[in-house]
Amino acid sequence: MTRLISDWILDMPDMLDEYDEELLIKTGVDLRGLVASAAGTSPGDLQKLVQDNKVAIIRINTGQGVIDGFDRAVAAILRHMGAETITCERENVSGVYEAKEAGANIIFTADDDRFIAVNTENNKMAENDYCTALGYTHALEKMAGGLKGKDIALLGYGRVGKFASEFLSDRGGKVWLYEQKLVEKQKADRFVDLIPDKKSLVDFKLMFDATNTGGWMTGLSLRDTFISAPGIPLSFDEDKIDGSNTYIHDMLQLGTAVMLMKVL
Repeated sequence: MTRLISDWILDMPDMLDEYDEELLIKTGVDLRGLVASAAGTSPGDLQKLVQDNKVAIIRINTGQGVIDGFDRAVAAILRHMGAETITCERENVSGVYEAKEAGANIIFTADDDRFIAVNTENNKMAENDYCTALGYTHALEKMAGGLKGKDIALLGYGRVGKFASEFLSDRGGKVWLYEQKLVEKQKADRFVDLIPDKKSLVDFKLMFDATNTGGWMTGLSLRDTFISAPGIPLSFDEDKIDGSNTYIHDMLQLGTAVMLMKVL
């Protein structure tokens, strides 16, 4: 999980309507519609489920400490999805106590390594890497008009990439892996093949970028390519893509919204 920088997310709460408009252009649905698609339900039914819950956001100050603006951004995304939210004044275990005292049944919290949601009533838990991969798989499917039988370049085989490989395959895609650390083909047994080098990426019209190096694809012309890019920061030059409607990338919104859906 990439550790976010405050400057990346401070303005996010004020830009969620704009984010919805962007998703509508690129996928044909807004954030609620995309999350409902990932859940296999309708936006209306998802909305009814969301409204029956109260969500608490708890800050964790261990490790590298609290990211300024993270709790505000998460709360804004959850409210945008229709949830009632509270941000606990206390941190760590005291925050859990405060959340339950306030009647919250869902808790969102993160440390240096994991960002999770837990529903204390139904015992469901959601983890951000899994949910991000799931949300971005459905985003790519919407952009591409389906994945069945199509070649997809999966970039990166970390936690998000491993989940994405399963989801993309389950949606009928033919997944090809580009991962510098994997040299032997048999180490990626779910894949049609390994992509031999960076230059070969230009042959693919569908990409799922789960890397977090940033800037390593600069110089590649990716025109007419649909890219689902949860990796932070961006790997490619935005001006090398044919228009703004061919890739999806955000800092927090889609994965957080899917987390809420997974614990309902």
